[in-house]
Amino acid sequence: MNAAKLISDAIVGNDFKTVIVNNKPYTIYPPIIHKIAGAVSCFSSIDIGESVCFKDIFLLCKDNMMLAKALSWMIKDDESLTEELSKGTNSEVVDALLIAFSLVSTEDFLKAVSLMKNVQNLTAKQKL
Repeated sequence: MNAAKLISDAIVGNDFKTVIVNNKPYTIYPPIIHKIAGAVSCFSSIDIGESVCFKDIFLLCKDNMMLAKALSWMIKDDESLTEELSKGTNSEVVDALLIAFSLVSTEDFLKAVSLMKNVQNLTAKQKL
């Protein structure tokens, strides 16, 4: 993804995904650290062993309520949607969590940082 598009989408609010759980749509915006920490804390009791990706971790969790709680954090920044989301299938909740965590892209983040550095160098060059 083009870094300029990434930033402009963020500014105008076009950086979101819509997921369907239990036939109801939910909008997920790129998560901030607080949302990510809340969601990840829901999985603290799972022994992830050699799991290397989010999908493996989510599939290890057989407790749909725990998955729903993590998804609630990603959607609403708290646990208020847990009960409602737990009525969805395990597959729906796992897919929605994968989409939510896909909004945290290292590649896009690094492009944005690079663009920011370029802009900073253009505008804040110190005169010698």
